[in-house]
Amino acid sequence: MSNAIQEGSSTNVVNPAAETVVVAESLTQSLGKPEDPWKGSGQALAARLDKMDAKYDKMMLKFKDKIDDLEGKKVEGTGIIQMSYFSYLFFIFVLILVGWMGLKVVGTLSAPVGIGTSIVSGGVKGISALLGKATSEIVKGGQAFKERVDKEFEDPEIKAKINDIFVSSHKESQSTDVQNLVKQLKA
Repeated sequence: MSNAIQEGSSTNVVNPAAETVVVAESLTQSLGKPEDPWKGSGQALAARLDKMDAKYDKMMLKFKDKIDDLEGKKVEGTGIIQMSYFSYLFFIFVLILVGWMGLKVVGTLSAPVGIGTSIVSGGVKGISALLGKATSEIVKGGQAFKERVDKEFEDPEIKAKINDIFVSSHKESQSTDVQNLVKQLKA
């Protein structure tokens, strides 16, 4: 356009060119700046746009042909996503089962996860069995400690002092609930 003004072109050429610039700037603002600006001629660009428009029209005709047999029919509820509630429940169950199996596999590699899955799969019975086993092992360990003290030390004062330290350490680490339970069991 600046060339047309410099050459002294008539307003019949300059005005449409100025209007074209205004429209092009507005179009650029609404669509966004092109990633790859067109460097060819205006005629080549128009031909390219016509070709793309024809390709779009052809695609729309193909789509129209596909949906013509659905014209006037109820489409709702015919999609692949439509399932019954039982199907949803089944898929949720399968997801939980797969997650559980994954935890069991991870449990073979990680001791805390393995203990957790064992407790959950055993339920309350499994938890009480595990706690009972842990308690009996702790008691056996304490008895083995006392027997070893009796074998290793001959002086009765040293034995008594070690046993007192052992018993007081246990009592200090126990909660008041456990201490009350032990007192009731001794009575």
